[in-house]
Amino acid sequence: GQGTYTWADTSKYEGTWNNDIREGFGKFNYKDGSSYQGNWKDNQRNGEGTYIYKNGDSYFGVWLNGIKNGKGIYTIALNHSKLVGIWENNKFIKGEWKSNDGTIYSGLFNDNIPIENGTFKFKNGNQINGTINESNQFVYRSIVSSN
Repeated sequence: GQGTYTWADTSKYEGTWNNDIREGFGKFNYKDGSSYQGNWKDNQRNGEGTYIYKNGDSYFGVWLNGIKNGKGIYTIALNHSKLVGIWENNKFIKGEWKSNDGTIYSGLFNDNIPIENGTFKFKNGNQINGTINESNQFVYRSIVSSN
């Protein structure tokens, strides 16, 4: 059924319970100021939901057993850039890194860092194709102009 529980550390859950286990839809406010609203299974974030970190960053997407796993969008509050794509075991592995100036990097990621082949697309329509080398530097292969 529906219910609310507040822990001694001030953490609070409001939502669906099944035999004293968070199960179904609910909202959890953590003691550090972060919060999660979405689906739960076996007391863990599971399915679609939104986690807002205490620094203002947020993740909206799929969770599996309490970790980011599947399609999702992570927004960085400081500069409003976004990581949009596929997450695996809490790590961003494939998709787009969209900066607030309109620049988009598309490619693969390892531990949230761009790797291998990728493309920078700029607001003016130009793009640069290249590879991230062992020193984490982008080495361009081709430049495509919008003109």
